[in-house]
Amino acid sequence: MSEKMMVQIIPPNHKLKAKAAGPNSMTKEQALGRAEAVVKSRAAEFHQVSIASIAMLADFWHATAKKPGEFDEKDVRTLAKMAHDLKGQGATFGYPLVTDVAASLFKLLDRPPLKHPAFKEVIEVHVSTLQVIIAHNMRGDGGGAGQALLKGVSAAGEKVINATPSLKGILGGEQPEDDEDDDDFDRFAPL
Repeated sequence: MSEKMMVQIIPPNHKLKAKAAGPNSMTKEQALGRAEAVVKSRAAEFHQVSIASIAMLADFWHATAKKPGEFDEKDVRTLAKMAHDLKGQGATFGYPLVTDVAASLFKLLDRPPLKHPAFKEVIEVHVSTLQVIIAHNMRGDGGGAGQALLKGVSAAGEKVINATPSLKGILGGEQPEDDEDDDDFDRFAPL
């Protein structure tokens, strides 16, 4: 029963360690600088990308608004996803006003008061406001004009949301009080 087993010990290959510390390695500061440069270069592109994204949102909205009857859940989800995407990109690329207006639109669509008589009009105001922000290249907080736009659309959205009981379950059930949650889009259930 005493068979001898041959065991061979193979030393680990440290090539990866050598490459990580080699001539092409970067310090944390260099990596951060490189990442910031990429974000800065993408910021210039964001204006053109956002024009296209907002045009797609507006086109989809106008086609949806022309449909007879009420919205269906799929339309609400599609609009909400478009608003969510804009919300996530705006501030990163120097357009926090786009983020704020898109967040207000997303909040409205997240708790859709479909039967409220002003629901469609408030969506239209949000979409038009996003178009104005990009058309006038309103970077940063947009100054006084940008803040006035934001105050108006946010107030309109809140008024509609608060006037009608939300339709819990249409987009995923109970909603958190904090709309700053980065995982807010995870509540959407597939059709």
